[in-house]
Amino acid sequence: MTGGVRIGRALVRHELRLAVSLVLWLARRTRGTADGTPFGYARGQGAVMFGFAFVCVVETVALSVLLLDWPAVHAVVLFLDVYTVVFVVALHAANVVRPHVLDPDSGTLRIRRAVHVDLRIPLERIASVRRELRMSHEPAAGELNVEAGSQTTVTRELTEPVTHVTLFGRRRDVRVVRFHADESDALVRAPARGGGPLGRRARHRTLTAELYREEYRVLVLLPPSEGKAASGRGAPLKPGSLSLPGLAGAREAVLAELVDLCAADEDKAREVLGLSEGLRGEVAKNLELRTAGARPAGEIYTGVLYDALDLASLDAAAKRGAARSLLVFSGLWGAVRVTDRIPSYRCSMGVRLPGLGALGAYWRTPMASVLPEAAGSGLVLDLRSAAYATAWKPKGEVAARTATVRVLHAPTRKVVSHFNKATKGRIVRSLLTDGAAPKDPAALVEALRDLGYVVEAQAPARAGTPWALDVLVDEVH
Repeated sequence: MTGGVRIGRALVRHELRLAVSLVLWLARRTRGTADGTPFGYARGQGAVMFGFAFVCVVETVALSVLLLDWPAVHAVVLFLDVYTVVFVVALHAANVVRPHVLDPDSGTLRIRRAVHVDLRIPLERIASVRRELRMSHEPAAGELNVEAGSQTTVTRELTEPVTHVTLFGRRRDVRVVRFHADESDALVRAPARGGGPLGRRARHRTLTAELYREEYRVLVLLPPSEGKAASGRGAPLKPGSLSLPGLAGAREAVLAELVDLCAADEDKAREVLGLSEGLRGEVAKNLELRTAGARPAGEIYTGVLYDALDLASLDAAAKRGAARSLLVFSGLWGAVRVTDRIPSYRCSMGVRLPGLGALGAYWRTPMASVLPEAAGSGLVLDLRSAAYATAWKPKGEVAARTATVRVLHAPTRKVVSHFNKATKGRIVRSLLTDGAAPKDPAALVEALRDLGYVVEAQAPARAGTPWALDVLVDEVH
């Protein structure tokens, strides 16, 4: 099918859908809402649309009078003017009869705008949801802005991309969706069907409550592993599909310099990356970052912490929690979710690239603009090592709900690397499998003690600083 034919068919479908919407509007019916809860978005723009339609009617009458002496021109202009009035009214009708639809039974949220946008989001892919008023929107890779009256009021970040198909059939993957809803608060906090407050165990919570009670979501910050599994055999990296699309530009800059460095001089690359002679093969691995098969980050990262966490053996509810809550910091990617598909690589946060400089310092600016939004309004559990903590330090009210954890060998009260990493992995696993959702650092201390951990807590001495938690262990099995 040629491009012209495809566009022609798309325009015909568009006009037919507008006509159907107009009929439904006149009949006071909606479309596609029978099995879910509708959330409208047309209230704020109805007056504007009818105002525009009135102007079109006035223009139609005026031109009809002026063109009476030219019958052929009069007929053409009259047809176009009447069509414009009908089109404007039909467009408003489409906004009314095609609202957003939340359907917990089918596990989807349907985001719509007239007949132009119809995006179905599986509820299990929603990482975070918040009310956020935006009046301006800059185009960005991996983001979809479904504006109504030039504004959006709800922002959703996804654990995996969904495909948006445009009016003319262009397909693009999106990880962040912003849209407007007249009752945005009700949509953000839509209660579970037949549910009450969130329980402590995930198996007793419905999927909708798990997704929409945003204040209970925990963001867990993890370090990567130094050693990594081999790249996959599937599709290569798609940078636009990664979470936190606000980091896309910074990621590309690091990726480009790292690949160029490894291609230019292997010995220089080993020196910059801090690799011994025995790890020379890691340089060749970095050369293939754009073409190597990608795997979920949760499979790429290995080592003591990730062995103890053992993502693969989690049940379905705990895996959904991991996809929404876990954020792994990286010298190359900045930060990724465990579901993000990436190739194996070698580039720690302690690396100083010749052009960009020390990566810990490089990432501070882009992280500062992205991470506070990702932190939402819940607890931030910071399990990063010192090198990765330099890339982003929570500030203000985010810091006040952040808890850092140090694992001490009880007999000596010293940090022992193996105990530290393994216990942090076990802590995250325990929280995920138990379904615990502490709202703040004090609740986290209680939850960890309930799970059998010995915890010493120190509240911050001044406002706007994180809590410090010490977990005491005798041995790690």
